[in-house]
Amino acid sequence: MSLILGFIEIYNSYIHGDIALDGTFLVFEILYDRDIKNLKYENTFTTEHIYINSVNLRLHSHNTIRNYRSIIENKYFNNMRFIECYQAEDGELLAIDKTCFIKILQRKWKNIYKRRQSIYKRRRNPREIYNKLINGKWSETSLW
Repeated sequence: MSLILGFIEIYNSYIHGDIALDGTFLVFEILYDRDIKNLKYENTFTTEHIYINSVNLRLHSHNTIRNYRSIIENKYFNNMRFIECYQAEDGELLAIDKTCFIKILQRKWKNIYKRRQSIYKRRRNPREIYNKLINGKWSETSLW
């Protein structure tokens, strides 16, 4: 499994054609190393893409996704994403969005880090250090 950076959009049969692929992600652009090195914060390509999508949204909705319009109009949806690409039978490049798994991992590690910092803070307390010297182990409140 190789993750790459790219821009994706939700496949919509009204816009893209085939109803069998409805709801999957269509790869709009893949960023290669040379693109990432020259990337600027404000990418005009995605701004144009958002405008084109908003024009198309006025005309179409989606068959299976009720809040399609709010997803597409969300300012965070058109960001770069970590994706895993695969090719459909008709030759279109589709993607699996892996960005959500990275966000879940970040939240888990944030909680672990927060818990460890509180334990370190308790262990710096002189009373806890004295308790460790006397008993040879940390008290129950200072354990992992």
